[in-house]
Amino acid sequence: DPATPQKEYVFRGPQLRRMTAEQFCDALSSLSEEWARFPDTLDIDFAAAGLTSHPISTPRWIWTDQPVEHGQSGAINEVMAAQARARADAAAAADAADLVPRHRVVFRKRFMLDKLPVEAYAAMATSQGASVSVNGQPARGVRSDGERNGRISLVDLRSNLIVGENVIVLDVTSHTAKGLNDVEARQYPASRNHLNAVSGVGFCLRVQADDGHIRDIVTDESWRVLRAPEGNWRDAGYEDGEWLPAMVLPHGVAPIDEGPALPPITRNDFANEPIELANPLRKAISTAAQPGHIRASLLGADALMLALDRPNREQVITTRLTAATTLQALELTHGNSLNQRLKRAASKLVGDARKTPQAWIDGIYLHTLSRSPDAAELQLARGMLGEPVTEEGVADFLWAITMLPEFDFIR
Repeated sequence: DPATPQKEYVFRGPQLRRMTAEQFCDALSSLSEEWARFPDTLDIDFAAAGLTSHPISTPRWIWTDQPVEHGQSGAINEVMAAQARARADAAAAADAADLVPRHRVVFRKRFMLDKLPVEAYAAMATSQGASVSVNGQPARGVRSDGERNGRISLVDLRSNLIVGENVIVLDVTSHTAKGLNDVEARQYPASRNHLNAVSGVGFCLRVQADDGHIRDIVTDESWRVLRAPEGNWRDAGYEDGEWLPAMVLPHGVAPIDEGPALPPITRNDFANEPIELANPLRKAISTAAQPGHIRASLLGADALMLALDRPNREQVITTRLTAATTLQALELTHGNSLNQRLKRAASKLVGDARKTPQAWIDGIYLHTLSRSPDAAELQLARGMLGEPVTEEGVADFLWAITMLPEFDFIR
C-alpha cells in the first residue's frame, strides 16, 4: 500500500540444519529402497490409520470346554515319570524337582493352498505360554511382546507352507485347575489366586499370493482341540478327527493374562497387573498386514543413530545437538553400522552401475543432492567405481556422497 510507510525487510535464509539421525538413515535406505519390513514394536495400530494393505480380519477367541481333569491326569503322570527317571539318573534330579504339573491344550487347523505365497505372517495372542508350528516344523519368530511376558507374537510361516493341505498347530502350555496344582501351590501359595479365570487363544494368518490376493486364516469354531493329546500331534498326517471342536468365547469376552504364571516367577507375591489381550492382538494383526517400508523412527536405535544423537525415547527432549562430535566423526568413517548399510546398498545397485556408469552416477547425484555432477565430480566418481565397476567401488562412492555437507544438511 503506497500510503503505508515501508519498513526495512531483511531476508535471513535459507537457513541450514542437519538431518536428524532418523532422517539420515531414511536417506540411506532410499538409495537402494532397502527398508525394514516391520517396526521393532507390536504396539502400533496400523489399521486405525488406514495403513494396512487390506482390511484386517478379526479372529475369535477360542478355548476348550473339555474337563480339566483330563489334562490334569496327564500332567501328574508326566511329573511322576520325570521323578522316576530322576531317581535313576542323578543328572535329571534338579529338573524334576522344579517340575510343575501342567499340560498342553493343542489346537489344529487344516487348510489348502493352490500355490506357495510370497508372504505368510501370523499374529498370535494367548493367555498362557504357547508356540506355533506348521506341517510339523516350528515357526520362525519375527517379533515378540516382551512387556506382556511374550503372550503376543508375530511369526513367519512362509517357509513352512506347501502346495496342497497344510496343518497349523497351536501348542498352549496350560495350568491346571485351582486346588489341583499342589506342587505349585506349595512353592507359590499366592498362585491359587492368580491363575487365569478366562483362558483363550487368538490367531490370524495372512497369506499373500504373488498376484496380490490376500487370504486370512483365523481362529474360530472350525479348529480342533484336545487337552494333553498323545502321539505325534504336530505331524501333518496325524489324525485329529476325534478331537473336539474349539469353543468360541462369547462376543465381548477376551482372555486376560494375569502375569507370569509359569516359572521362572520373579514376584513371590504374584502382584502382577492383569494384561488385556484383545487390543494388543489387533495391533499385532495390523502390524502383520502393513506393507512394510518402515521408517527409522519406528526402529530401535543402532550405533549409527546413537552417534548421530538419537535420544532415548523414555525422555522427552525439545532440541538435539547441532554441532558435530568426535564420536560422530569416528562412526561415520569407521563405524560398522554405516559400513554394512552401504555394502547392502552397493550389492543391490552394482548391476545398474555396471550397465550405464555415467547415467547411474547422474541418477545418484540427482537423488541425493538434487543436482547433476560437474565434470570434475563425474571424473572422480567414475574413477571410484573402477573399471570394470566393482561392488566395493560403488560402496566407496556412496560413502563419499553421504559425507558431503550437501547431503547432510537441509536448506
